[in-house]
Amino acid sequence: MKTKLLLTLLPLLSLHANSYRDTTSAQAPSTHAHSNPDWQISVDALFWRAYENRLQYATKPSDVDETSDFTKGHLIGPHFKWHTGFREKFAYAPQDCKWDLYFQWTQITNRATGRVIAPGNTVDPGDGFGFYPVWHLAPDAMATDFALTGREIWKLTTNVVDGVWGYHFDWAPWFRLTTHVGARGAFLSQHAVITYTGGIFPDGQETTLLHNNFRGVGPLVQLDPEFYLTKNHNLSIYFLGAAALLLGRTVLKEKAQTYFAFAHPGVHKSLFKARWVVDALAGIKWRIPFFHHHYALTFKGGWEFHDFFGQFLLPSPTLNLLKGNHNLLLFGWFASAQFEF
Repeated sequence: MKTKLLLTLLPLLSLHANSYRDTTSAQAPSTHAHSNPDWQISVDALFWRAYENRLQYATKPSDVDETSDFTKGHLIGPHFKWHTGFREKFAYAPQDCKWDLYFQWTQITNRATGRVIAPGNTVDPGDGFGFYPVWHLAPDAMATDFALTGREIWKLTTNVVDGVWGYHFDWAPWFRLTTHVGARGAFLSQHAVITYTGGIFPDGQETTLLHNNFRGVGPLVQLDPEFYLTKNHNLSIYFLGAAALLLGRTVLKEKAQTYFAFAHPGVHKSLFKARWVVDALAGIKWRIPFFHHHYALTFKGGWEFHDFFGQFLLPSPTLNLLKGNHNLLLFGWFASAQFEF
């Protein structure tokens, strides 16, 4: 009798034990559960150089006694220096989704300087060498005009703000393509001070002040191909290509001042313009997840290039010596650290 009763109760006890075990397993959190990071904050250090084609300020010095046209000499421009800047980025990129959203701000100030001193006697303007002062703005300027010393100081301040949304296409285990669309705002401020002494300025110097500022906003389209070098996708090389059409206003100011008065009132204009910007970037990325993939650090480095089309809009000085495009170029190295949480 007892044996039959025990055999009857065993299946019930076993069912109850399994039910209890399942219930406690569902209620107790797993010690191995984790969530991937969705938020990203990154800071980039930039080491860039700028270049602009129409900032030449003097011609190559030539003999004063043998030269009847100083404008024929080779044009001399300033030396563009390397400078540091930064870029800050804040992104939301859910790991279980195929889209992301980010905002970034890029800021850098670049400079260029140049100095020309004509060899020979700088006391007697009729003895020695001289050069044509390219940014001599007087309406009666002539090809026989020359100066003995010249100096240019140029400064560019660049601020670019991007806000974009992207979607990922994982076409192969080793390749991902991300397309981004959004908006860009750009604020470019250029200032130059050019001075000449000697020659046709025997009693002092002429100073020419140039301002070329652009403020614009417009749509941005971007492609980001990435090639994974490891199976866990923690090491990769990546590229970026982007184009933006900025609609905005360019403010131009140009005036020349001698030691006694304004020699030429110059230009003061405000123009509405549409300007293209093209970006290109190539780099390598190393991602280090930690704490059960709750967090990650990503380090990046590489080279980038930016072409701001038609930026320098100041008219060529009186004798129209400055030729070539009006583009502003920014290019150089970057290094980035990103924290994901």
